[in-house]
Amino acid sequence: MRHQIFKGLAVIAVAMTSFCVVDAQRVITNTVTPKDLTVYNEQTVDLTIFRYIYKGWNTICLPLSLTTDEVNNIFGEDCRLETLVGVENTGTTTKLNFKDVKPDGLKANTPYILYSTLDNGVREIRKSSAYVTTGPVELSFSDNTGTTVVFGGATEAGSADGIYGILVRDNSTAAFVDVSNVAGGILASRCFIELNGGETTNTLHSNHFDYNMTDVQSVVSEIDPNEPVDVYNVSGVKIATKILPGEIKTLGKGVYVVKGKKFQVR
Repeated sequence: MRHQIFKGLAVIAVAMTSFCVVDAQRVITNTVTPKDLTVYNEQTVDLTIFRYIYKGWNTICLPLSLTTDEVNNIFGEDCRLETLVGVENTGTTTKLNFKDVKPDGLKANTPYILYSTLDNGVREIRKSSAYVTTGPVELSFSDNTGTTVVFGGATEAGSADGIYGILVRDNSTAAFVDVSNVAGGILASRCFIELNGGETTNTLHSNHFDYNMTDVQSVVSEIDPNEPVDVYNVSGVKIATKILPGEIKTLGKGVYVVKGKKFQVR
């Protein structure tokens, strides 16, 4: 009888263990005085980030991924989420070509610009099972003058010396300006532009492209493979003369125009 009782208790214990769910660790932080999230790198936690978002353009880089629905729920259905896909130099202006990528969701540790139509305020970014990703955040492109344009993200508050960011007074047009003298430097989860080498005194101008911009493969497939073509940048400057369609794929990352059609080389 005693043996049967112990056996029954053992079965109950196994069943309880099978249905026991261990809650993810709760982590709450903000972007003014952020916690060190590197200790949670590649771990799944219940993560909440409080972030102030302005009406208009903001920059954002988060240590967790969000689906399109989550982006809409937090920042509003009319928000726009873009990332840098190319740069070009017109002599006095460096053009930053951003593309709408909201249908792909927000990816962890990736720099973006975010347009919000909501009033200024603190947004609660919470995900109960967030896979945390920390580390260097950087997209790099080279323009036609040899300037390397870096679109990076700050994982913690730090110096803004030598970088460009979006200020509140300029956020209606996503204007990146020198923020070296901004008190307090750059805050965590914000993004910046940095120019290295080549012409670094240009004005920065942001272009915006839709999500469904043509892929390079689509453009190449529509052209006779033996027909030489000229390739232009978005500003209308010719950057390649009489090259074969197959060679278009060898161009650096960016946005180009062939026969009046814009496309992206990744």
